[in-house]
Amino acid sequence: YNHVAEPYAQKENYYRTGISVGDYPVDHHHKKNTDAPEVGFPPVPSFNVPMGSLISEKIDGLIVSDKAISVSNLINGSTRLQPVVLLTGQAAGILGALSVKENKAPRDIPVRAVQQALLKKKAYIMPLFDVNPNDSDFEVIQKVAATGILKTTGEAYQWANRTWFYPERTITEKEFTEGLNSFDNTFQIVNSNKVLTEKQAFNYISLLSKQDITIESTADKPVTKRALAQMVDSLLTPFNKEIDFNGHYKK
Repeated sequence: YNHVAEPYAQKENYYRTGISVGDYPVDHHHKKNTDAPEVGFPPVPSFNVPMGSLISEKIDGLIVSDKAISVSNLINGSTRLQPVVLLTGQAAGILGALSVKENKAPRDIPVRAVQQALLKKKAYIMPLFDVNPNDSDFEVIQKVAATGILKTTGEAYQWANRTWFYPERTITEKEFTEGLNSFDNTFQIVNSNKVLTEKQAFNYISLLSKQDITIESTADKPVTKRALAQMVDSLLTPFNKEIDFNGHYKK
């Protein structure tokens, strides 16, 4: 539950490993059984299902899907819904196909490889309510959001919870450098609440990449998260850096 309610506050970064999404509240229909124990159903935002929940801990060659994925009893009240089950099944199929094609055990298929295959089919790996598959920047924003460099905002909303990327909003220098630090903890966070500009964003990316990056022009104007996602994806390519099932970057 905690990984859904507060995905950025956990030791594990499961949100980076998402292979399907859902927006249903936690609900077990306990009121239909008067003998069932009282369980609090706290509100949650929309969420993604981590790839590791499909992989058996000890049995090779097994891909788990449907309602049998590895989740807590509480959050099963959300992941059990048919739309989530169908999307998870699609990811399981892709994982199985890649496993056969590459002659590897499912646990040895890179998380990013499965996610990239899903994105090519316009499937969600991050549950973004305000960036749909018809958006020209859908894949780019999905990839950058899945790194955590540009964070999302979750909202518990009635029977269809939501997560916002806010592509047309700006962010501060502190927010952006915190995101870069989450990608590479050697990068220093800048404690400034100034609105991030295109020029400053480019300077920070160049500093982190430690490469001689050239770009036609940058301006001292505020940069939107949409434009920033494009810049991060093209200049830093953070989605190409492999992660483990806990969402930690591999050395």
